[in-house]
Amino acid sequence: MEWQDGRSGGGIEDRRGLGSVATGGLGVGGVVLALVGYFVFGLSPSDTLNAVNSGGGGGSVAQQQGARGTPADEAGRFVDVVSTNVNDVWAALFKTGYTPPAAVVLYDQATGTGCGTGQSAMGPFYCPTDRKVYLDLSFWQQLETKLGATGEAARAYVIAHEIGHHVQNLSGANARARRMSAHGPTSGSVRLELQADCYAGVWVAHASEVSGGKVALNASDIDYVNAHGTSTRLNDLMETMAIKRVFGENARGLPMSSIKSMIGHLIGAAGAVEAVAMALSLYKGVAPPTINQTKRDPQCDLDYVPNSARDIVIKRAISTSFG
Repeated sequence: MEWQDGRSGGGIEDRRGLGSVATGGLGVGGVVLALVGYFVFGLSPSDTLNAVNSGGGGGSVAQQQGARGTPADEAGRFVDVVSTNVNDVWAALFKTGYTPPAAVVLYDQATGTGCGTGQSAMGPFYCPTDRKVYLDLSFWQQLETKLGATGEAARAYVIAHEIGHHVQNLSGANARARRMSAHGPTSGSVRLELQADCYAGVWVAHASEVSGGKVALNASDIDYVNAHGTSTRLNDLMETMAIKRVFGENARGLPMSSIKSMIGHLIGAAGAVEAVAMALSLYKGVAPPTINQTKRDPQCDLDYVPNSARDIVIKRAISTSFG
């Protein structure tokens, strides 16, 4: 991922090395509740913090004051550059009225927040009360070892996701979600998490443009392409040429396939169905095939995963489905 020459905005509050705060009423039980709330019920960590701390025993938690500005270490500067770029993207899209988070707080183990005591075991989170993003950088190791998401692109996506929650707070989506069902796959919290993922994708799409190419994903960051692939002479040739232009030499070893070869063109529904197929590819580590590929245009000379599905490691993928 390109970021070293990106702009630093100095929006970091660095509390690392200040020592962790007392966990008060949260404790181990509160952390367990937060984890269960997130992974089982789709509740954000900040929601659980608010609930636990308002239930008696937590109370308000004094917040430490960290150093404001751009950290000197590379890990801290990475967070600053990426979060600055994410904010620049949203400022450009909002045109007027966008205000960045009050800070991205870097901390160790535990820290006070406007939503109660935050702990690293809960992962990164956004607190709407103080409008700050909280991140213990040890989460990057968990991201790699437990979730299999390696590299800077995955880390940047997490930062963009959390700032996506800030965008929801500004737009009123956060407040609207609170009025929805509190549990289950259609709950407001689940909707917020899915929308924040979508907002992270919005950042990916605009990061390079806004930064003049100084903050952007590399071609090598992508493992698989879900192609539009209409099996028409004009589309397939143009799409092949576009993939070559974007990915350069990496295009030769990049698997790409079209599920339209199996389900046909669903017109307006194609984009949604293929997004689901791509999500399943990421989850299962399988690239679906482009079937009935027996003879192809000599100019369409990339790896279209012909006729048989392929087991591959897919950590990042893109879809070029337009229909």
